[in-house]
Amino acid sequence: MSEVLKKFEEWFESFQIARVVKNPPQRIDGRALYSYQLETEEFRRLRALFSGYYRGLTARNSKLNQYYGAAFVLLGSEFYRREYQRNWSWAAIEQFIGLPYDSTDDRSELIELGFNFWKLPEIESEPGKNRDFLGGVLRQGGLPWKLVQDRNDSLGRVIQHLFTNYASLMRESGSLELGLMHYLDKYSIPEYQRNDYTYQLLIGVVESVIRLQKKYPDLDKVLDPTLYLNEHEPTWIYEFPLPLDEENASTLLKEWFKDAKAQIDEQKQGEENRSNHFISEFYWNNSLDVTDQLTEAMVSKIYPPSSMAINLEALKAKPTTFRLELLIYEGDLPIAKGKIVYAQKNDVGDLVINFKQVIANAFSVKRRNLEEVLIIKLMSGGISIYEETIEGSALSSTKSPLFLIAEEDKRYKLLSDNGSFSTKHSRGFLYVPDTFEILDKVPSSDLEELPYTILFKGEKACWVEVADTITIEESTDANQYFFEVNSDDPSKAIHLIGSEALEYRGRSSRYIYRGFPRLRNAPEHVFEYVNGKLLRHIDRETIIGNVNYQAKTADGKILITRRFAVIPRDIDFQTEVVSFSSNAHETTIKAYQKIGSSKREDGSISFGLRDLPASIAAEKLEEGGYHLTLHDIDTLPDGVIVEVFSSHHSDPLLISVPFYLSGIRLQKDGKLLPIKRELSFSLDELIGHEIVIQDKQDIRNIEVSLALHTKYYKDVTAPLKAYNQLKQMQQRVVLSLYGFKEEIERFFAIVDDLDANVVLELSIPRLREFIKIRISRFHISGNLHDVVPQLTLDINGIDEKCIGSLELQWFSLVNPSNKIDLTYSRTLPQGDLPTGHPVTRVFCCSEDLKYKPLGLIISKEQSRYNLRPILAFNPNAMAKSSFEKGTIERAVIDYHPVENTGAFDHVFLAMLEDLEHAGWQYFKALVEDAPDTLSLSTFAAWKMLVKNPDLLTLLFFKLNLTVEFCERIRNELSVIWEAIPFECWRNAWGLYYSSLSAKLGDNYNIEIMVPIFKGYIAKLTLLMPVFNLLRDYIHKGTTTGFLEHDSDVEASLRVPKNNLIAGNDNRTWPTFLQQEFGYWLKNLKEEHMVLSEEFYRFLISSEDPSYRYSSLILPVYMAAIAANRGKFLDITDFISSEVNHNQSDEILEGWMEEAPYIKNEQEQLIKLKFIYQQISHFDYEWYEKCFHYALADLLAS
Repeated sequence: MSEVLKKFEEWFESFQIARVVKNPPQRIDGRALYSYQLETEEFRRLRALFSGYYRGLTARNSKLNQYYGAAFVLLGSEFYRREYQRNWSWAAIEQFIGLPYDSTDDRSELIELGFNFWKLPEIESEPGKNRDFLGGVLRQGGLPWKLVQDRNDSLGRVIQHLFTNYASLMRESGSLELGLMHYLDKYSIPEYQRNDYTYQLLIGVVESVIRLQKKYPDLDKVLDPTLYLNEHEPTWIYEFPLPLDEENASTLLKEWFKDAKAQIDEQKQGEENRSNHFISEFYWNNSLDVTDQLTEAMVSKIYPPSSMAINLEALKAKPTTFRLELLIYEGDLPIAKGKIVYAQKNDVGDLVINFKQVIANAFSVKRRNLEEVLIIKLMSGGISIYEETIEGSALSSTKSPLFLIAEEDKRYKLLSDNGSFSTKHSRGFLYVPDTFEILDKVPSSDLEELPYTILFKGEKACWVEVADTITIEESTDANQYFFEVNSDDPSKAIHLIGSEALEYRGRSSRYIYRGFPRLRNAPEHVFEYVNGKLLRHIDRETIIGNVNYQAKTADGKILITRRFAVIPRDIDFQTEVVSFSSNAHETTIKAYQKIGSSKREDGSISFGLRDLPASIAAEKLEEGGYHLTLHDIDTLPDGVIVEVFSSHHSDPLLISVPFYLSGIRLQKDGKLLPIKRELSFSLDELIGHEIVIQDKQDIRNIEVSLALHTKYYKDVTAPLKAYNQLKQMQQRVVLSLYGFKEEIERFFAIVDDLDANVVLELSIPRLREFIKIRISRFHISGNLHDVVPQLTLDINGIDEKCIGSLELQWFSLVNPSNKIDLTYSRTLPQGDLPTGHPVTRVFCCSEDLKYKPLGLIISKEQSRYNLRPILAFNPNAMAKSSFEKGTIERAVIDYHPVENTGAFDHVFLAMLEDLEHAGWQYFKALVEDAPDTLSLSTFAAWKMLVKNPDLLTLLFFKLNLTVEFCERIRNELSVIWEAIPFECWRNAWGLYYSSLSAKLGDNYNIEIMVPIFKGYIAKLTLLMPVFNLLRDYIHKGTTTGFLEHDSDVEASLRVPKNNLIAGNDNRTWPTFLQQEFGYWLKNLKEEHMVLSEEFYRFLISSEDPSYRYSSLILPVYMAAIAANRGKFLDITDFISSEVNHNQSDEILEGWMEEAPYIKNEQEQLIKLKFIYQQISHFDYEWYEKCFHYALADLLAS
């Protein structure tokens, strides 16, 4: 044996593999080289050995050559781990090793020998590229230490971002991987680091530190965490792709463990807050040097709980179905339409809602009144069944100082809005109202720095950047506030917690608590003041009325300031119900005390009435309360203002107590409207309108119907109408019209008809009262008279006085990026339509339109009125247009809904064959440039494209459509995404993948494609939750993912089926086409033989009544379409009048009446879309689970 071989053998034998590989046999097992954690002394000896003896591979000693290879790749990986600083070259590695010999000739073989020794995967070439030996060796080093510890380097900033934002990233994205992807969308790192391997290493470091900190809670306080962990968990070091014996490693680890502790604490607090509640944070989404108007850029970011359990006693009303709509109100006004969520009952009878399934991330809402609380409302059939205020959703005052910090994505997070604050962050930003003065003195010398910088000074406030400690003082009462950065003792989130009286709207105070609230997270030795007096000297149970509250430290530092009001926990103010049937409209208002489930009059509360209108006469009663006579029902205010007197505050508490009027009334923003039985609204006008139903006894039954009316469906024997019964046990029910908006939009989504309308009818059988509301898409419509020599329009529904609030724009259909604002040269009243609506003729300057062939007259996005788009065409310009046949522009001009519906056929075929065709740019411009307020069904190009599923799925990938835009396609173009076969998705991805690979050329890398594909799948899963199991099919064309479901149908579907049956009243099940679905299923099983017997018998057993068939079978029907075993209209082949029914079939006995046969294919499609909507939304948990199982069963058979 040669001397050199012996030296190498000694080194490798002394290298303790067993310290890493614990399971026998303790041998090299193919793990990445960084995980062996080569120690500094071991590394120095190996480097000296290799650089001293290696002079090329030997011809006779294969064993020595293998040691050479093993040493070379290990040293190369150590270069990346210990020394790499963007010097990506072999020369840098050889210099690091100290190699006097040029290894170029032997390098490839040397690396292959080394990879073979360490049992690493072979380095393979990629299409159009050579084998990347350099990258393969360097990546074995894990992460480059010198870049990771450098916070000025992009990689250092990435890992620090993951550490300092761990809690929020997990809360918002659900995983570090998604949080990292979002970060990298905004900030760049070198291309060679943009790969899944590096991402997983970065995430692994953070997750390991978090795990260790959770396991050893005091780790952040340990002087030397490396030494501590070596003693308590010796194998911990091998999880890290970093050289932890390097200088400064222990210091950096200590910082990371401190960050981890802070994030774990934040996460725990968040979990406590979010375990059963929504929470909110304020963000400033703008530069600080442009405005002092808070409403211009302040938004609320809302974090939903993963799930919520609601005790049935906490519900305001009994839900009619477990399909609920989530709305967000700002005080009395809805500001955001939420998602549809599905509830279940748990073992103890609570209503449980899993929000994570439908609201994966936090979401932001634009605010109107920053001092108003946000309220979550869960709606069932338009009725609010549960309400909850969102913690942190209201500023204590817009006239108080606000303290914020900067975040990575150029926005600012509010930390404090009610008192002094300190933070460990290096910079803070302070909003200082003009009623405050900065007390910090001007520096006495040029060497002394000012602790703040004024960024912007406005009329009402200024923005200040805080670099140290700053003190401000309120000019009215000399209260002082302190704000500090770089603090070793950061403030906690001090807040008040109590039960809020949501049923009352305060006039003198926004917050009304039942009982005095408690202070939370305050430091020791805090002094609380109520209206200037120490709270400790007052019995808090006796406090009633308005409260000016402060909490201070012993040295006078204000920790929190709040203005609120308090009423006793068990007191309610209430008016008696006024009947319309009597001639004298009279009522009383009294204070009542709740005693268990009953109530009694309470005379201990001193109250009066304030600001009564002339239409109301009041007489004080001896026993307490007031008798009211109402002279004019139609001009009544929304309620009577009660003033509650208090010995603790000179000003009485003012609250509004609503009137209770028997019957059905409509109110807007809380104010009752004159009685009308039939009304018309546009979708936008629903906001703020509510139907109020009241009676002297409990309202037990409210009948509601929604009916779609469209020119494309004329079958009066089978109207597109859905019925519902709302079961109530209350004397007063308030239905939000906005709560019906999602249902109405779903009806509009059935047909791409801009002129369709939905009629909402509501009636109370016992009262013999009803209200009917017709809802359309637009406020107003119009007619075009001429384009040249001037544009002339008749606008229906708006008079000449208001025409200035209608802002118009011409939008080109040939070139969507071309828009022209229209100005009126004059206007002319044209009288009234037969409906009584006014007509105004407008004349617009149209010199710019003289040569424009085709466009739309639309209302601008900021216009007060929403105009139905008007088609504006210029025959002369169309005839002279120079667009050639085969272009998308020519097709747009030539298309006619009757005479030339095939104008787009050749263009669409060319787009499928060529992903660089100009037609793609046209649709890209439509996506980016067409206003969101303009329905997609306005465009013939969109209406024709969505009829081609191959092109529609390809468009999703090619234009990288957002989930929001896909929802618009669903709602505005009547597309059922679930009815597109998955084969179309797979083919579309294949075409897009090939096109993108060819475009990348030499830059193509499979690691680039993986996150792209994951991003598309994530969007498809949000669009259609059933997609979460289909990625393998789309990407690879395999069915592996489907077949991994539990083959036991009972285990897979018994629970969701039981929930479906238990959660719905027998009379509420949709029974559309139940007979036809039954025959279709029997035909699928017996003639096509594609369903297992077990699944078939479980789906509709002999115990299932026939009214369940539609809901039980629809997911199987849609799965058959997805599996390409049928088409959406196949069910029409089984219409009862055309089928020879076999009434002896035990499963299909007991059908209800036969469904009417619709001959027109377009009407068949519309009817079937209506049926699909009604059934699929009846219980989505069953629909999703059954769809998945059926798809697996169909693909396996």
